[in-house]
Amino acid sequence: MHSSEISHHNELLHLPIFVAIEYAADELSLTPVVFNKSSGQQLLAHLAADLAAIDQGIAKTAITTSAALYDQAQLIRPGLPLFRVLSELLEASFSGQQFQPRMLAFGAHDGTLPQLELQPDANLPIGPFRLIPLQLSGPAELIKSLAEQLEHHFLEQGQLSAHSAQWLQEELEQKIAHIRFMTLNDVLAMLYLQLETIGLEAVWGWLEKMLQTPNFSQKLEVQNGPELSYTNGVVEFQFRSFDSWAKNQSNSPELQPQYIQWLNSYRQLTLLLQAHGLRVELLQTDDINTNLYCEDAGQREGLDSITMHLDPQLGLLAISVLTAGQHYNYYPLSQTGLKDLQALIQERYPKTYPIHKYNGLCIDADGRRLSTNL
Repeated sequence: MHSSEISHHNELLHLPIFVAIEYAADELSLTPVVFNKSSGQQLLAHLAADLAAIDQGIAKTAITTSAALYDQAQLIRPGLPLFRVLSELLEASFSGQQFQPRMLAFGAHDGTLPQLELQPDANLPIGPFRLIPLQLSGPAELIKSLAEQLEHHFLEQGQLSAHSAQWLQEELEQKIAHIRFMTLNDVLAMLYLQLETIGLEAVWGWLEKMLQTPNFSQKLEVQNGPELSYTNGVVEFQFRSFDSWAKNQSNSPELQPQYIQWLNSYRQLTLLLQAHGLRVELLQTDDINTNLYCEDAGQREGLDSITMHLDPQLGLLAISVLTAGQHYNYYPLSQTGLKDLQALIQERYPKTYPIHKYNGLCIDADGRRLSTNL
């Protein structure tokens, strides 16, 4: 049993579980899904019946749900904030009375759920995999026992009943490829495999630790990526331009692909950590904001020009500008940074400057600095 599975709030223990939904690839909707109050109650009735069939002890718990589909990143955040809100709403429903089993489904009115923290995050990309959060609450002995038993039960009997799956598919008006109950450990294991696929499995230990104890400090170095420093919900790391990064590398033809790999790790880490509710702060001495990095690369000879460094997978890597003998490199740090950079170039530099598009990094003869000299 994982230590972060059970949260304690007042006299009750709370156990988060999930319904995992995978859409058929050709049926993916790009619209966030929230259930209205009536549908939310029907949803919970179906799920509660299936859970009771898996383990009779569940009938003795209070079952709560936020009736919506979520990206896993919104649910796997430091301190499990969405589940904390469910705990608070449940305990408020007792109005000072003793615990009794009950079912509470928090559905939407005009597309809006009763608490802002429950609303699906519209900034997260919509993929084929979604989760419905559920929480089992009750006396300590009961919840601890269920936490151990459900690890095995869900593995063997975790599929929703055909009746519930059919109702949900009709309600969503989309074809579902797979649907089953999952524990928090199951979701974390799946997250690890996803991170391993993109070479960021080292971050998984952080995310796991943050769920129950978000207030700690630790450094982490990602292979072929930046060094990270986590302190109480804030992640700090230093962005490195190609010029800065290449200074400490052995000169070889591999510098370009190695830096592009480093930049890819940086971008993936930024998106990943922000999606999981962490604040990202960059440690820099140069001109920087959260979306755009500007590097003064010194004086150079050559004609005024603009060079766009491009990659087929990553898109725009950087823009180098040579103006009146001064060389500047600009790096977009986010999707917003791409728009900011475009606006900055248009505002700051004459339209008469020739624009060169370069596949990869255009570098000087010394192999360690970005260049505009094609």
